Amino acid sequence: MRIIIFITSVLILINSYSCINTENLKGSNLVYQELEEQYHPMFFGDGKTLIVEIENVGGLNIRYLSKMVYQKELYLGGIRVSSGPKYKKRFYVDISQFNLKDDWENHVYWWDDQYNNTPESYNGKSIPDKVRTKITIKPISAQY
Repeated sequence: MRIIIFITSVLILINSYSCINTENLKGSNLVYQELEEQYHPMFFGDGKTLIVEIENVGGLNIRYLSKMVYQKELYLGGIRVSSGPKYKKRFYVDISQFNLKDDWENHVYWWDDQYNNTPESYNGKSIPDKVRTKITIKPISAQY
């Protein structure tokens, strides 16, 4: 009985934590069109912080936000898992940990490559628009 209570507590703790995968975008299984249609994303930034707010639909929720820097531009991706009810979720990204362009707000993209490639796979070449969607970031003050 104690083991069941312990495991349940650990699972609750894991579910309540907004995870951000900093390694790469492999495993991102959500293209921007789906993100926009199903999860109604909003993006806010203030120079040091990026906030990604989504409305999880219930059943198939975005649990992890992947991120990667390539040529001083930030790429994001969502990893969905089967879990839980409908609810709003916020991911907070500390921008200061990355070496981004000074106007980073103009260089944030959602990674749309369904073949599980990453920006690194382009080996210094320009990334075609068909595998990325430029994100519009509003000021943090606009969220209220």
